[in-house]
Amino acid sequence: MPIEFYGSLDLNSNQINELADGLIASDAVNLGQVTQLLNNRDWKQSARAGSGVNVTLATPGASVGGVTMNVGDRFLARGQTTGSENGLYVWNGAATPATRATDADANSEVTAGLVVAVTEGNDADTLWLLATNDPITIGVTSLAFTRVGGAKFTQSVGDGSTQTFVINHNLGTRALHVTVYRDSGIFAEVAPDVRHTDANNTTIRFTPAPAVNEFVVVIS
Repeated sequence: MPIEFYGSLDLNSNQINELADGLIASDAVNLGQVTQLLNNRDWKQSARAGSGVNVTLATPGASVGGVTMNVGDRFLARGQTTGSENGLYVWNGAATPATRATDADANSEVTAGLVVAVTEGNDADTLWLLATNDPITIGVTSLAFTRVGGAKFTQSVGDGSTQTFVINHNLGTRALHVTVYRDSGIFAEVAPDVRHTDANNTTIRFTPAPAVNEFVVVIS
């Protein structure tokens, strides 16, 4: 028989134990329901680091993506040689296997449209979208992450002798627009040989070799 209250209920800092799942909008929810809701949302808790190159997950080393890691730090592996290894991980030590983050280690938690922010290192202040379509099986389906939004990549090039430059932009895709212009005078655009080497690098070749910081490369 339900008990009706006509005033506030003060539990004096005590817990409510064994609370059933709420069923309708006016019901209370328990911790399990809240945790499941958070884990299943597309926007995940941010990662401290991200890597566009292969990380040896069994022994990830002391740093990932330019960040010296601490136990419990999260990182986004998006450049694994085996695509099914990509995803969100927790760093447990330089010589200790990394483990998948608890909010991204089940099929129901990793779905198309998942978004995570990376806060430090080579991928600092960037957002990454899971561009793999459902259905997804963790450890089986190859996962592809693509950068969304954010500032373009800019780098000055030229040292007086080098003709070919490999630009490490870490944008995670070959679908990019590359603009090169002189960094003086009327800042005219030029057209060197541009090759989209892989998802994180673009190779640019000049003839002759440009002077020190003669050109600016903008990739977006």
